[in-house]
Amino acid sequence: MTDRYDTTVTREGRVLIPAELRRAAGLAPGVRVSLRIEGETIVLTTAEAARHRLREMFSGVPGSLSDELIAERRDEVRRDASTGGELPRASGGHE
Repeated sequence: MTDRYDTTVTREGRVLIPAELRRAAGLAPGVRVSLRIEGETIVLTTAEAARHRLREMFSGVPGSLSDELIAERRDEVRRDASTGGELPRASGGHE
């Protein structure tokens, strides 16, 4: 595989990715991709690779965000139950 491919942007903004690059990157029809700009470079990443990259970025964060959100929601439900489920009324409103 060569390390450089030249292509042209069409009037519609489309770019043909050579088959060899698509195979190497795992780009098949229907695969979702993400684009971002780094300096003057456009980086194309599969959605799966982007998710993997995010998991790696946050792998050192202790605890689980989903567990934390579930615990917060349970606390809200308990508070609502203890107040009879009524929400405080806003002052100055008309009924």
